[in-house]
Amino acid sequence: MLQNFSGYGTSDSNNGFETMQVSTSFAPVWGKPKYLVLRPVIHKWGEDQKQPPSPDVVTELTGKLPVTINQGRVGSLTVTKVEYLPDKTLVHYEVEGSDPYNQSWLLWLRDGQGRDYNINTPGTANPKRESEDRYAFVREFPACENGEKLKAVTKQFDGPAFLKELEIRIPLKW
Repeated sequence: MLQNFSGYGTSDSNNGFETMQVSTSFAPVWGKPKYLVLRPVIHKWGEDQKQPPSPDVVTELTGKLPVTINQGRVGSLTVTKVEYLPDKTLVHYEVEGSDPYNQSWLLWLRDGQGRDYNINTPGTANPKRESEDRYAFVREFPACENGEKLKAVTKQFDGPAFLKELEIRIPLKW
């Protein structure tokens, strides 16, 4: 799966037909894949917005690592290492599932006082992928004290529904 960096689209309605033109930028591909596979996804915009958010899934990080956290039907996230540095805290983790980049975004920390360090917290950075052969990420958070009772927090969700019958496989020649 390629990481989506940006995108935009326009649409036009003519004689009852909607025409859309979409342009999207993705992260560079590592290695030389043999195929590019396009998989249409079903996304129920209106229905998703009416769903109540899933409760937080909270897991202690004070014990032995790695710790695997269930993210629902989409898959799981495994925290492999926490680094307490003087100016920041780094959390290393791997994602298994059908929507790895969205899964990687849904990780934040909660300290012993119940404060959340999420993407809106100053000092928190976007996840960075660390490996070309697996979905391993590192995420930077504000500095925490070594030994502080930290918890990993995520959400559970279904993930994308792919339309297998409309999949297009394009052979690539390098």
